[in-house]
Amino acid sequence: MTPDRRGTWLLAAGALSGVALAAVSLVRGDASEALGDDVVAVVDGRAIPRERYERALEALATDRRGGTLRPNDRRAVLDRLVDEELLVSRAIELGLPVTDPEVRAGLVERVIDAVEAGVDDDATETELRRLYDEEPWRFAGSPRLEVEHAFFSEDVPDAEARARAAAGSDGPLEGDEGALPLPSGPLSMRTLTQRLGPTAARGVSELEVGATGGPWRARGGWHVARLVARRPGVTPPFEEVEPHVRAELLRARGEAALRDLLAERRRSSHVVLTSDP
Repeated sequence: MTPDRRGTWLLAAGALSGVALAAVSLVRGDASEALGDDVVAVVDGRAIPRERYERALEALATDRRGGTLRPNDRRAVLDRLVDEELLVSRAIELGLPVTDPEVRAGLVERVIDAVEAGVDDDATETELRRLYDEEPWRFAGSPRLEVEHAFFSEDVPDAEARARAAAGSDGPLEGDEGALPLPSGPLSMRTLTQRLGPTAARGVSELEVGATGGPWRARGGWHVARLVARRPGVTPPFEEVEPHVRAELLRARGEAALRDLLAERRRSSHVVLTSDP
């Protein structure tokens, strides 16, 4: 639960609070003396850690103007945490972790996050350089495209028909005069998108070298383009992309740890698959 939602939950009033107060009052007192310093409550054998309680207090104080707690807030926060634990128990009884798609997705995401968080970030420079040398494509910039281009203005008669004819021709592309030309030389997708618009830029990027595509509708007319050459992106020096290399290695370690976890769970679980998935 996010701090904002936790704050809202703690501040919300409802029928559950009265029930929880009555129930908790029955076990408060002598039973609390058996709790350790790091536990604030036990619900059906499940402990509520003091750390969670302190975080909830901080969230409530943050939501309050001036950041101060009221005299009864500590008890109210504890009761809300008990309510939360009771609702979680009910969710398990209802089978929501198994049947509810959103709950399942959240659980899967949390487990993946936990696996990735447990990966050691202790890579040496030697390991980083090995990844950089063996898989330089991971760190290269985006490809650059050399493009021949023509624009056909809708203000000129038969513009769309001429654009379609140009798109089907192998000859030089000649559009209407006054159209803004593309810069010369290899262009990035960002430049193509800025000059041609996203639809035409994406169309150009999907062309085979030597092929002509279009016409693509744009503000004021139609674009036709031929992909002359596609040049791979340049890989920057290691020192410039070292943080990216480290992040990639950490991600790869996380993926490996997740694969290991799933393999172990498959070995220790009884799984039956249909013969015709």
